[in-house]
Amino acid sequence: MRSTSYFIELMIAGAGATVWVALLLFSFYGYEWMPWEYLKEAGVIIVLSPFVYVLGVIFDRFVDNFFDFYFKENYKNPKFLPKEEYYQARTKVYMASDHLRDLMEYGKMRIRICRAWSFNSFLIAFFGSLYVIASPYTPFDTLGEQLKAGGLILLIFGLFGFLSFRAWRILSLKEAGFLRDQSRILDEMKENKQEKSE
Repeated sequence: MRSTSYFIELMIAGAGATVWVALLLFSFYGYEWMPWEYLKEAGVIIVLSPFVYVLGVIFDRFVDNFFDFYFKENYKNPKFLPKEEYYQARTKVYMASDHLRDLMEYGKMRIRICRAWSFNSFLIAFFGSLYVIASPYTPFDTLGEQLKAGGLILLIFGLFGFLSFRAWRILSLKEAGFLRDQSRILDEMKENKQEKSE
C-alpha cells in the first residue's frame, strides 16, 4: 500500500514537471515535431508513464533539497522543531504504532505534493507565458492575444503556486506540532510504565 502511495505521489509531481518541460520545448522548437498520431494510437499515458515517473523522482529530490536548504529551519515558530528534534520525534512515532505511522505518512504525502506543485506551478506559469508571449511558435496571432493569454497563465498558475506553498507551510507546521505532541505523550507513557514497574 505504501509503495502504491509513493508511486502515485511521484506521478503527480512528475505530471506537473512534464507540463513545464513540454512548454519549454514548445517555446524553442514548436510542437509539430511531436509524433501526435503515434501517441494517440499507443496511448499517451502508456507511452509517457515511465518518463513522468522518472521525472517525478528527479524533480522530487531537487525540490526536497531546495526546500530543506531554504525554508525548513527558517520559521520562527515554536511549533516548528529543529532538525535533530524532528528526526528523534519522528523515529519515536514510527516505532510506537502502525496507525500513527500511517497517519504520519499520509500527512507527509500531502506535504510533498504541495511542495512539488508550488515549484511546478511557478515553472508552468513562467514557461507557459514564455511560450504564448515570446516564442515564435506561439499559437496566438496578435500581441494583444499573446499578452492576455500570458497574463492569464501567470495569474492562474502563480496563484496556484502561492496556495500550494502556503498549504505546504501550514501542513509542515501542523506535522511538527503533531510530532512534538506525540513525542511528549509517548515519553509520558514510557515514564508512567517505568514508575508502575518500580
